[in-house]
Amino acid sequence: MTSKAFVQVELNAGLEFVHHLYARFPGRIPVPVGGGMKGVVYPLVMYDGPEALGCIGCAWHDGLRDNEVQVYHFSAFLPGRGHGTRMMEQVCKLADQFGVALTLMPQPRWTESGEPLDEVALRQWYRKFDFTGLGYMTRVAQPILRENAS
Repeated sequence: MTSKAFVQVELNAGLEFVHHLYARFPGRIPVPVGGGMKGVVYPLVMYDGPEALGCIGCAWHDGLRDNEVQVYHFSAFLPGRGHGTRMMEQVCKLADQFGVALTLMPQPRWTESGEPLDEVALRQWYRKFDFTGLGYMTRVAQPILRENAS
């Protein structure tokens, strides 16, 4: 009989964010996009109601701060229709709730018209969501303002 050794990892803000996001959107795409604490990272399918918008693959790993998450893949299924914006709004709102910074490397991709998405335009798009940086881009969690209950 073989026994398996499990390493117990204390949850930090980054892991909690990733666990919550993956639990919220259970659909997976069986194509690896990166590596995290538990091995290979598979993208999840994000929805807005019944509408599938696109996919995101993200993870926390030892090379990151406790409140930081690496986004390995982010894409809308139908570019140019606002789906990526709707996805990123959901991801940023959740990152703010968990106090998590998001780090990514913008990667232009081919569109249905056959033309690659311009890297300058892609970086400008990420800047709309407060990402900064020249190589890797990072978005620091924004404080959540709450109304006084008076």
